[in-house]
Amino acid sequence: MKLSLKNRLLLATVASTLLVAITFWVAQRFALSQQMEQKLQTNVGYTQALWSAVSGARFDSMEAQTQGLTRNRDVIKALKSGDAAKLAEAARPTFHRINAGGAIDGMQITNLAGDVLLSEGRTSDAGMAKLVAKDLKVLRRVVIDSQGQPALALGFPLYSRGKAKGVATYLLGLKPTADQIAANAGAAATILSVDGVPAYSSDPERTADVDWAGLPHDRAHWQMVRSGDTTFATTLIPLHNEGESALALLALQRDFTG
Repeated sequence: MKLSLKNRLLLATVASTLLVAITFWVAQRFALSQQMEQKLQTNVGYTQALWSAVSGARFDSMEAQTQGLTRNRDVIKALKSGDAAKLAEAARPTFHRINAGGAIDGMQITNLAGDVLLSEGRTSDAGMAKLVAKDLKVLRRVVIDSQGQPALALGFPLYSRGKAKGVATYLLGLKPTADQIAANAGAAATILSVDGVPAYSSDPERTADVDWAGLPHDRAHWQMVRSGDTTFATTLIPLHNEGESALALLALQRDFTG
């Protein structure tokens, strides 16, 4: 069927309009994608920087207390002799003093083979101590404690006359770190297992209805998340040691309800 000039012009106009609409839609989608990517990068970068700053300050506080053991002659003497009773008698006052100040909530002392000679408060396996005994350097790591909870761990060698005799490990659960991050960011901070199970939240009532298991856990992520009648701008970052898999997750949530 031969189209009249009028119909051909009408068809061309419709086609041009559709082309413009499609081009506009694609441009909008691209712009939205770019905006979302920029928001992801900004929020993830901010959350990672906040975690590094706050956890780093906690580690600094822990390391500032190492002289309580490294310069304690009674601790070193008991460690050399392998006398666990005398080691406990010499080291426990140091733990209680540092614990009262909030810098640590656990302490372990092992020999160089990783055998635990003294444990106070929070505990973990000997993996951290063995790494310190191998390199004889102070190590800062995220660990999973004996109760399956994530914690900060600072390990350091104990010397006698220039020779390493054992390893001490200070531990601190992530609650103080999460609370400080939440206060600094003006947001709710939640610590999660790698399976998305909440271990601690600075605001459990506001985040109780979040489907944590439905969020990505294998990478840093940002998205809007509903919790009851509230919408949260949620940033999720993995917590891990360099070159290792995630041991826990940190979620930072801001109320974005319109």
